[in-house]
Amino acid sequence: MLWLCIVAALAGGKARPAPDAPGETRDGLVPVHLDAAAGRVRWTLGTPDADGILGRWLLVTGLETGLGSNPVGLDRGRLGPSQLIEARLVGDTVWLVAPNLAFRADSDDPTERRATADSFAESVLWSGDAERGSAGVVVDVTDLLLQDHVGVAETLAESGEGRWSLDEDRSAVHVADALVFPDNLVFRTTLTWSGRDAGPELQGILPDPTALSLVQVTELVRLPDDGYTPKPWEPGGGAFAATWRDTAAPLGADPDVSMALRHRLGEGDTLTYHLDPGTPEPVRSALLEGARWWADAFAPLGITFTVELLPEGAHPLDVRYNVINWVHRETRGWSYGGNVHDPRTGEILKGHVTLGALRVRHDIALLESLVGPDPTVEAAALARLRQLSAHEVGHTLGLAHNFAASTQERASVMDYPPPRVGLVGGSLDLSEAYAVGIGAWDVAAVAWLYGDRSLPDPSLRYLSDSDARPAGAMEPTAALWDDGASPAAGLRHALAVRATALAGFGPERLPAGRPLSQLPERLALVHLHHRYAVDAAAKVIGGQTYRLGVAGDDASEVVPVPASEQRDALDALLEALEPEALGVPASATRSLVGTAREALATHGRPAFDPEAAAETAAGLVIGALLQRQRAHRLALPDAPLGLREVLRAVEARVSADADPLRQAARRAFVHHLLTLSGDPRASASVRYAVDAHLAQLGKRLDRSDPHEAGLARELTRHRDRETAPPRPAPEPPPGSPIGCGTP
Repeated sequence: MLWLCIVAALAGGKARPAPDAPGETRDGLVPVHLDAAAGRVRWTLGTPDADGILGRWLLVTGLETGLGSNPVGLDRGRLGPSQLIEARLVGDTVWLVAPNLAFRADSDDPTERRATADSFAESVLWSGDAERGSAGVVVDVTDLLLQDHVGVAETLAESGEGRWSLDEDRSAVHVADALVFPDNLVFRTTLTWSGRDAGPELQGILPDPTALSLVQVTELVRLPDDGYTPKPWEPGGGAFAATWRDTAAPLGADPDVSMALRHRLGEGDTLTYHLDPGTPEPVRSALLEGARWWADAFAPLGITFTVELLPEGAHPLDVRYNVINWVHRETRGWSYGGNVHDPRTGEILKGHVTLGALRVRHDIALLESLVGPDPTVEAAALARLRQLSAHEVGHTLGLAHNFAASTQERASVMDYPPPRVGLVGGSLDLSEAYAVGIGAWDVAAVAWLYGDRSLPDPSLRYLSDSDARPAGAMEPTAALWDDGASPAAGLRHALAVRATALAGFGPERLPAGRPLSQLPERLALVHLHHRYAVDAAAKVIGGQTYRLGVAGDDASEVVPVPASEQRDALDALLEALEPEALGVPASATRSLVGTAREALATHGRPAFDPEAAAETAAGLVIGALLQRQRAHRLALPDAPLGLREVLRAVEARVSADADPLRQAARRAFVHHLLTLSGDPRASASVRYAVDAHLAQLGKRLDRSDPHEAGLARELTRHRDRETAPPRPAPEPPPGSPIGCGTP
């Protein structure tokens, strides 16, 4: 309260008179004075209210141009968070302040609201000298626009790409190119960072590895009026949420408030999305068609949903346009669905999609690695693009991932779909590679989010990122890139597809005229075709099922997966440790030339290494089985499937004979055991069980065999703690998004 009194006292006429300045003034959200010759931008903010507030807006920052690297993530069209700011006049200074919206009092009592505001820190983002103009307070914001709002230097450092600093001499505001729209102002700034230790990504992209220049966007967006009705978030609704702590909540009520993110729509309204006109055909048509699938969800609510090309003369940074951007990078990578929303209510003001252009080329490479350059490949890749377009638009509508949908006959485009590869008469079939249209869960989720319908029926399972992504996740229906209700059956099918694809693998899997140096990456895609099915099957081991709900509803309790299902999944995982599932036929490697960025690891570079390939594949299976949290669930006294049973079963499979591929799997098994034994985060019950198994394993090893004698020495060194845990199995090539290679 004292702070507000001080601000009000300082808000009086202490601003300096604004000098007459050359340039032009453009009227918009606030009048903007642009002096291109001097490179300066001024805002006219009017007169302050009793609390010294000159205005409130959303501040949105992002990038207009990108680095072109998926691992670093500084993409063209990158959108930062929507942040509410206040312009305050404090003496002869204008402060841009971010109020603390994470803690607020939703009360009509101003003293209660003030008590909460005074209890939590806010952030002064920037300050500038105030000048007095004929229309009120004027402030030069050029320095604000020249700041690294996106955090480029920090992002590069965190990505291992070196230490970079902003170079003011090579940075400037595009003053003449300021954009003034009815509901937002857009300022573009070329920022240059200098550095001397560029990392590998920058070395492969930048023309000069000591200088990096990007165009940053800073937007001021009008806050919406108070005519929007927030939608309370529900755990089973599948929506994103704006959240805060309501300190004015009644004592018996939950103070943690969550409101679903959604557009302001009602019966009779139309919601339109616009595609980047720089998207080429046939990609353009595929993206338009896929995004339009959402019309089927909105039509029953009396809402029209349309998708068209961004019209000539319109600008993608105009907040009135929901946009789908087509973005190029050096490597394949993720696509994103974001938005500009009001953090006070969750109202979405603008949908903003970023689609990576290399994804479709990688999908073609993935499918060609299985069936060769067949006409069905491009059709399947375009089908995937339709699904991707619908998926990312779904995020901008407010919907989160639903990773349980793949277990219910493709019930949602908000899942991650692998290609469904059929086996017909011993041949691979891509006719049903990807689904067409949105699913039953999508329709139900939109009906709840945008209509007056109830939550989606609990029979339509919903599980999202926190249920699926952690390494120790336990819900077997929440897996990425899985397909079908039974993870064990899915893994066996994936192994059959892998075997069929490997049997005919060779140069014919490349289009005519392509260099053979691309073949190692294609082989990696086939050799590890089952990697995501392995992850899904492993979640059954020590798995527990549950539903997302609230107290008092019919949400079921947490239930362990039955022992019979766990043993079936274990058997399928053990089948993936057989030599035929670890090896690569000699016929498939005869034409391999050199290595590639995402080829399989090899100890004899550049030659193909069958033992390293086997150890990589075995490591995927054994590493998933012996994951720390999963091992702990198996070690619990009442576990349907015990850790000791799993360890004995794996050892029996990898020790069945002296086949070199089994030996590779045995090394992977021992290395994972040693790592788990030495992991301080593992529970005592896990470490004790693993140490007991290692002791017995040491007694069973044949010291007369060089390979087993080497394992025995590793066990002895570990027992005596002479060395750190040994090197794990070779790492597989990068995986998500789907596959493990680039085109």
